[in-house]
Amino acid sequence: MTEVYAAAPGIIRTVGTSRKGGRYLELDHLGGWTTMYVHLNNDNPGSDDNEADWSLTVVPGLAEGSWVTAGQLIGWAGDSGNAEGTGSHTHFELAFEGHEMDPYQLLVEAYNRDHDLYWSMLRAATPDIMI
Repeated sequence: MTEVYAAAPGIIRTVGTSRKGGRYLELDHLGGWTTMYVHLNNDNPGSDDNEADWSLTVVPGLAEGSWVTAGQLIGWAGDSGNAEGTGSHTHFELAFEGHEMDPYQLLVEAYNRDHDLYWSMLRAATPDIMI
């Protein structure tokens, strides 16, 4: 039940289940970009029963066609599909025009940008405190 957040704004294209991926959610970020969040939760709290209601997988009120913002809570990590028994996690996929790509460098750049912005805003808000 670790929270999963949207990497960027977009429209929920698919909320579904597959044999390998288990419960998953796909976002269309327009301009050819998509992200997938795979192996989402399928267990009731404190169990490994594979019988959770979808309200414990995807945030209630979100469905195919819903618009989400960057950083919005969209669901919860789990071990559904072929991840059963491996420990809860989210398999994150990034694709451009249908071609999957390694998101690592983009995630590092986003982290560094947000980290620097956070600290510069904090310094500006608290000029008398040594940060």
